[in-house]
Amino acid sequence: MSSHTSPVATANATPGPDDDPTIVGVDLGLRQLFTAAPADATPDVASAVSVDGEPARALFADLREATRRRQATTDDAKSDAVRLDRHYRALLVDHVDDAIATLLGYLAAHDADVVALEALGQEWVSLTDARTQGKDLDAWLFPVVQDRLETALGDAGYHPVYVDPTHTTNACHECELLAHVEDETITCTTPDCPVETVDRDRSAAVSIARRAVDKIKGEL
Repeated sequence: MSSHTSPVATANATPGPDDDPTIVGVDLGLRQLFTAAPADATPDVASAVSVDGEPARALFADLREATRRRQATTDDAKSDAVRLDRHYRALLVDHVDDAIATLLGYLAAHDADVVALEALGQEWVSLTDARTQGKDLDAWLFPVVQDRLETALGDAGYHPVYVDPTHTTNACHECELLAHVEDETITCTTPDCPVETVDRDRSAAVSIARRAVDKIKGEL
């Protein structure tokens, strides 16, 4: 548990022998905009916090429908699409910033030292480009969320640790073996593993946090 009284974290922090850092993983998603959980979460991850992704999904659906209508009724569809993208992106940013305020409160309440994120490496694309490139909501949403989150964490004094996102949403956070995956849950079938059925996003957040633990230990 951290001895810090303010939320300051660094990827290069070296914990003392009796002062392991408190690491919180953050999973970005479409069902839940984000889910955060500590590395030392219990098997059921009851201590996690999530922010519903429905408002962001609704914004994207509205943007897609508005773009379709404009394309059918105007000769300047490209300019209208750009204006619509900017308008809805601004609405998305407002929603994301509200969600991030929830996350920052959670980090403070858990006395977090380190915030772990997945290394997604995506760049934001417009709705038109997303369609052209065969992409969808995640290409429009995730880069905005990650960019705003990184900015807010930096302003709060955190320097995120980035980890490999491979299998974070379909492997058990306890035994790290691939699990049986449903839309919203995973069920671990490994004998003697304490995890049974758990929310996928919660499990992913713990996996992200624990990968950061391994990464930090590997740098010591």
